[in-house]
Amino acid sequence: MTGREEALATLDTDIFDAATSPTGRRRGLLPGEVEQGLDEAGTRLHVARRLAANAAADLADWARAAQDTGMEIKETARLAGVSRQTIYDWAGK
Repeated sequence: MTGREEALATLDTDIFDAATSPTGRRRGLLPGEVEQGLDEAGTRLHVARRLAANAAADLADWARAAQDTGMEIKETARLAGVSRQTIYDWAGK
């Protein structure tokens, strides 16, 4: 198991597994249920965006560090799980 697979396996993602979608639920949801569902789904979206932004910033820093050490773009992209173009963009090339 790679470090990434291990981290994903142990990461507490319960907030993202919450089934708040009204699809398949009974008809006639109460306004309070709709408000709560919208709030919960919106919260999950904001958390996910924040996590993604933080991870992207860290990856960009690591990609630049990789370039400084002479690591190949292809290998950097493979390890980061992004495209080579993304690495070029982060490196400012």
